[in-house]
Amino acid sequence: MTMKKSLEREQAKIISAISRIDSMRKGTINMQYNKTKRKDGNIVLNGPYTTLTYKDTDGKTHTESISSDKVDFYREEVSKFREFQQLSAEYVRLAEQKSILAAQDAAPDEKLKKNKKQQSNKTLS
Repeated sequence: MTMKKSLEREQAKIISAISRIDSMRKGTINMQYNKTKRKDGNIVLNGPYTTLTYKDTDGKTHTESISSDKVDFYREEVSKFREFQQLSAEYVRLAEQKSILAAQDAAPDEKLKKNKKQQSNKTLS
């Protein structure tokens, strides 16, 4: 099997894996605590409170509170987004390798064109 065919097969596997990702959320799951100062001067930590922090398309950071019964769901969604990012990066890597191969295959043709141009210039002189 040629290198190009091998790369195309790998890309097809990645596309298939990406198509199985049905939903995802970008961001990070955080556990937050709030400090409260009591009347007697003691500081007490309240929480933990679970939040999802993410950036929108304008680059603004948003934080959403997550109820305790949905934490596992959101962790899975964020995990699927990270998987998507890894698969996408791998797809780009393979596409770059295909481009390098295509450039190597195209190089001899370019050399021939250059030689023909130089020969035609010699005949004009």
